Order: sequence, then C-alpha cells, then structure tokens
Amino acid sequence: MITHTSILYLRRIASVAADLVPVAIVAAAALMVTSVLGRPLWMEVVCGVVIAAALGFAAWNAVLRCRGNGRRRLLLAAAPPILALAVLVSLQTLIQHPADSDLADSRDTVAKTASDSTVLVLSYKPETVDQDLATAKTRLTGDFLDTYGKLADTVVGPAAKEKQVTMRATPVGAAVESVSKDQATVIVYINQTTTVAGNPAPSQSQNALRVGLTKVSGRWLINRFDPLF
Repeated sequence: MITHTSILYLRRIASVAADLVPVAIVAAAALMVTSVLGRPLWMEVVCGVVIAAALGFAAWNAVLRCRGNGRRRLLLAAAPPILALAVLVSLQTLIQHPADSDLADSRDTVAKTASDSTVLVLSYKPETVDQDLATAKTRLTGDFLDTYGKLADTVVGPAAKEKQVTMRATPVGAAVESVSKDQATVIVYINQTTTVAGNPAPSQSQNALRVGLTKVSGRWLINRFDPLF
C-alpha cells in the first residue's frame, strides 16, 4: 500500500513537472536575456538555445503525455526540462556573478574618479595655475566644461596670479548615489584650504558636493558639480 501510494505521488510530481517546468524555463530564460545584453555573444546565444530547447521539451512532453500515462513516460517527459532548469540556474549564476563584480568595480571606479577629479578642479597654485586649470579641464565635459573654462580663464586664473592665491583640496570621502553603464552620481566630501599672499593664516572649510559623471570614450568625466553646503 505504501509503495503504491509513493508511486502515485511520484507520478503526480512528474506530471506537474512535465507540464509546468518547460513554461518556467521559458519565462526564466526570457528574463535572463536582459542580464546578458551587452555581454559576450556566447551568453546571448546560450540564452536563445535554452529558450528553444525549453519550447522543444514542452512539445515533446505534450506528445508523450498524449501517448499514455505510464510512469516511465512521465519520468522521461519530466527529466529533460528539469535538467534544462538546472542548466539555466547554473548559467544565471555564472552570468550574475561577473555582473555583480562589474557593478562593484564600477562603484569603486566612479567614487575614486569623482574624488580625484574634484580635487583637481578645486586645487591650484599661482605659479602653476594655468597648467593646473588646464589639467582640471581634462576631467570635465559638456556644459560644465564650458562654464568652468570661462570662469577659470576670466576669473580664477587672473585672480590667482594677481593676489597669489593657493587653493588646496583634500578628499575626505566619497559615497556613490547611483551608477549605471554610462552615468553616475557621487557625493564627494573635501576639506579646502585657501592661502593668500600677505595673510599668514589660511582659511579652511569643509564642503560636500554632488558630482555627476558621464562616461565618454571609456573615461568618467564630470558633467555636473553642485555644492551641498
């Protein structure tokens, strides 16, 4: 009696798997396609193969089910889609791991880039101000580059030379607000020291800035620079 009940139970499980697992595979594989877009071609091909195989399994299962309800046929019908699901899970793990690593690397990269570039934008010495400002411009893009360039050429540079102003920014920390494939926003905290010739006491301040970055030709460049306090 126990054996017969167990067999019936296994047959029901196999029946459900034969009907539902292929559908689950197709849905999961379709979602997985979004994870591999922009990744190596072989990953996209694998996703397509998994979807096609799942559809084939579903059709094969339907044929076997129509031919009879034998336990052997049910188990044969359930085995391929279950195997395909296991392969799909393994592939998703393989794909997701580098995706997570890439995201972590991107966050570290944009945080460091935003911090380093902010220091360059806010630091200069009177004897090298032209070179300092020119270097800072290489870290900028878009409208902010135009705005900074005009301010540097007409105000900051001349004032630094005339009044012998030294600005030194020191990074304190950086926190990534958001990051995507080609856009990022980072909060950068800095300490800033300003020294003017003839004034022995430098002024110091603490600042926080929301720094927007965009990726241009593989480089993260600042396109927004908003003081928070």
